[in-house]
Amino acid sequence: MSVRGSTEVTPVKTSESKVEYTRGDIVEWYINSPLGIEQGFTLNSRPEKSAGESTFKLRIDLETSKQLQVKAV
Repeated sequence: MSVRGSTEVTPVKTSESKVEYTRGDIVEWYINSPLGIEQGFTLNSRPEKSAGESTFKLRIDLETSKQLQVKAV
């Protein structure tokens, strides 16, 4: 899996049930629990507003192989 637009990845941080990858200003994390694996993203800074917009827009594109099934919840 990759996060488009971010090619710089710093070393992984791990704990007993959590793994983190720092990709530029985004931290991608995974938590392994009895319910399964949860993936999330933490932004280190607020996205910029587009000119004339009153809200922030954030888009994260993910790619997986055919062998991985993804379910949004």
